[in-house]
Amino acid sequence: MKKIISLMMSATIMFTAVVQEFVTYTDSYSADSVINVDEHTPEEIKQYIDSHHFSISARNKFTVEPSAEYPYSAGVPDDETLYNALNALNCMRYIAGLSEVSLNSEYNELTQYASLVNCVNNFLTHYPEQPADMPDEMYELGKKGASSSNITGGNSSHTLAYSVLLYMNDSDNSNLSRIGHRRWCLNPDMRETGFGLVGRYSAMYSIDNGRTDAEETGVCWPAQNMPVEYFKSLISYYNSPAWSISMGMDLNESDIKVSLIRKSDLKEWDFSSTSADGDFYVNNDNIGQKGCIIFSPSDISYSAGDVFDVRIEGMEEPVEYSVSFFSLSDIPGEWTTYSLGDINCDGFINSLDASNVLTEYSLLSVNQTGILNDEQRKAADINSDSLINTGDASMILSFYSYISTTADDISMEEWLLLL
Repeated sequence: MKKIISLMMSATIMFTAVVQEFVTYTDSYSADSVINVDEHTPEEIKQYIDSHHFSISARNKFTVEPSAEYPYSAGVPDDETLYNALNALNCMRYIAGLSEVSLNSEYNELTQYASLVNCVNNFLTHYPEQPADMPDEMYELGKKGASSSNITGGNSSHTLAYSVLLYMNDSDNSNLSRIGHRRWCLNPDMRETGFGLVGRYSAMYSIDNGRTDAEETGVCWPAQNMPVEYFKSLISYYNSPAWSISMGMDLNESDIKVSLIRKSDLKEWDFSSTSADGDFYVNNDNIGQKGCIIFSPSDISYSAGDVFDVRIEGMEEPVEYSVSFFSLSDIPGEWTTYSLGDINCDGFINSLDASNVLTEYSLLSVNQTGILNDEQRKAADINSDSLINTGDASMILSFYSYISTTADDISMEEWLLLL
């Protein structure tokens, strides 16, 4: 089923975001004057992720089951499900150099009702209509939650943690010009959030500005030290994630020019309002942090070890920073995100995963470099024989056929035990 993602437009939100405008006074072409988030080493990022583990394939569980049938019940996700999503969000914020956020019980309730109303209507919107038989109080909670949250509508097997990664990617055509979901996730002013889900609809509370002492500007994604797994591999729904950096000040799009250079081969991509090697936008809406520069390079790929230099002109002083991609699997530790059989990590196990296995097998068979990273290779080795071949692809297709023709909601591991 096609995944749907929706973003609240700042013009329709009844609040004004608190932002710290920052003006540079240095003559140096340095990121330090504008980019003042924390910069963590790859080892620090790996350690944080290991200590804040989350799974994009863990089942959603509830202490009170929701019901989208009259008389309706919003339900209550259990703590494991909620903290799995919170860890996902905080890992993304840590990579970006921002402070942690915590769960707010009121926000959890609002997002749960928002998900319920959208599920009852079977329509994804920030402004849901009231179902004819839904009590006013229940609807008002859902309405308030929906207008204050990032929301998704995809598949009931998607976890809340997975929705966080969808928000962070945010590079489909309907969101590319704003990257708003990502900016809400990486809002320096955020102190608390909440999560809710009913059926295939979920929400993350976004309109929180409780951190009144936030001073970070220049929030960039990819971050200056960036796990390649979280920029290209885990979410394959979009072919090429956009780059973004939020300056915290109004910018004139016609003044902004961006150059991106890959150090390994000196290939360059240039972006401006008149000419761009890909997509280019500047957005000044109060979505998270304003003054967001967005550029999505065409014909580009990312691998561990790649280093890119970014230079931005058109502000009081030019800004320069570098992005170094690394793989979490190259650093010793406990990190793992793979789900057995889900090779492209899109939350499904189907023929696309089998196709990826066959592609990997065909490349390795002629001594060429495969397309899968270490975590994906673990996900592809279905029979645990340390090989990736047609046997693994066949087992994926068999599992896909099983779950497509039965009502069983089981994992690949559980299915293997039935054989």
